[in-house]
Amino acid sequence: DPAADAASGTVSAPAATPASPAGTPDQAASLSIAHPWVKATSGSMTGAFGSLTNNGTEDLQVIAASSPQTASVELHETVQQADGTAAMAESGDGFTIPAGETFLLEPGANHLMLMGLEKPVLAGEEISFTLTLSDGSIVEFTAPASTGKKSAASCRQMTPLVTSSD
Repeated sequence: DPAADAASGTVSAPAATPASPAGTPDQAASLSIAHPWVKATSGSMTGAFGSLTNNGTEDLQVIAASSPQTASVELHETVQQADGTAAMAESGDGFTIPAGETFLLEPGANHLMLMGLEKPVLAGEEISFTLTLSDGSIVEFTAPASTGKKSAASCRQMTPLVTSSD
């Protein structure tokens, strides 16, 4: 019931999701995105944040991200350096989201890094994204740009547009 889902704050992919060639649902059908936002910037790089929830029974792997607003989007993770400090680096394997769990994208931690911005990202602007999963299915969503983290109460949940790999 979409109204009950909205009242509970839960957003999931539509029930009428295309199936993969093997007859099993695309991984994208199990992925929901909540509280997405992008840090407004006048620079050439910025981060995108939010939470990715795997509503399915099998682990999901986000292997790539893209946005028409930038030359490239990298999946960044926190890596422990030899000297004990933490640094941001591109994730070679992508983001694994265990079944039934939520993967957080946060400042100073895992996030989507928009690289090569050719124009400022202004507060209030909507930034479009496409996430590619390991089965080839994709999830598209938009995230508002903000000058800083909003409270959970003021963030809106996004219903991803699920697209089959077919």
